[in-house]
Amino acid sequence: MKTKVCKSRNEAIAEARRRVERYGEEREWLVSPSPPDAYKSAQYHVETFVLQGSPPRGYVITGDGFAVSLDSQGDVVAKCCWY
Repeated sequence: MKTKVCKSRNEAIAEARRRVERYGEEREWLVSPSPPDAYKSAQYHVETFVLQGSPPRGYVITGDGFAVSLDSQGDVVAKCCWY
């Protein structure tokens, strides 16, 4: 699987979400609360998005410079990065 290079964090997250959403009907994305960073740096900040459902329909995990999409089975669907 190739990693798609995006221009910004928001673009990478949107692309990762789009890849998961194509596998199911339109649902709401839930965002995990972001705890304060232990190192006070955005470099260590991680966010998790969950596509609502029972079981959840998909996941997007973002970190410093990357976003990864997982389907409901936990298989990687897409990888996106930005610089």
